[in-house]
Amino acid sequence: MAGGVGAVPRLAVTRPADGQAAAARVIAQLGGEAVACPTVSVEPPENVPLLRRVAARLDRFDWLVFTSARAVEALVMAGAEYPGKGRPRIAVVGAATARAVSEIGWPIDFVPAAARGATLARELTRGHVRPGHLVLLPRSDRALRDLPAILKRAAVELVEVEAYRTLPRRLSAGELEALGHIDAFLLASPSAVCGLVGGVAPAALRKLHPKAGFVAIGPTTAAALRANGLPVTAEAPRSSFAALVRAALDACRGG
Repeated sequence: MAGGVGAVPRLAVTRPADGQAAAARVIAQLGGEAVACPTVSVEPPENVPLLRRVAARLDRFDWLVFTSARAVEALVMAGAEYPGKGRPRIAVVGAATARAVSEIGWPIDFVPAAARGATLARELTRGHVRPGHLVLLPRSDRALRDLPAILKRAAVELVEVEAYRTLPRRLSAGELEALGHIDAFLLASPSAVCGLVGGVAPAALRKLHPKAGFVAIGPTTAAALRANGLPVTAEAPRSSFAALVRAALDACRGG
């Protein structure tokens, strides 16, 4: 998938439409060219009134756990305000989620050593959350189950609320062809993979973009690529968009 000498790698960004501009800035800073290719969309939760009721009573909770910047945004949009007085304590996964919390002026009490939901849950249960603690987890409708399973085994009282839905946006062959030359597709979730192959067969996708690589943000997305008949050209060493871009650029340049 390496481009020509001096060529700027063209990376297809499968983020939702509202995340394309920020992604393009990161890619340009790192030496690539972004091509908008949204294969997912973000929608409100099925039960908006429930999210609003939970958002209005954050003072009930001992801990608030965020696993994405989207969850932070969704809870604030539902009317949440930090009650103060040190309750609830807030745990976050990864730099992007921490940045979203900091930008609204809320305190951050815990960040795990690695940006993985399971890592966060395991580390929280080692002296931070205790049996009987009331923990709020605002999440996507497609969130992995490992984090809540670990917390529940620690006998905390976990309240999960759907904060937003992540839906595949299935691309047609015409849309994929209109992208022009692509050196790599950037995939940050299984939903993004589903959107990429939802409108065309993997073989047709490979025929349209025979030189393109497929770069996953982590093992779950890599598994989704393989399950859909696509190769994993590279996998980001950390769960961040910048790490995903660097992995793609390294692969494009033969690194």
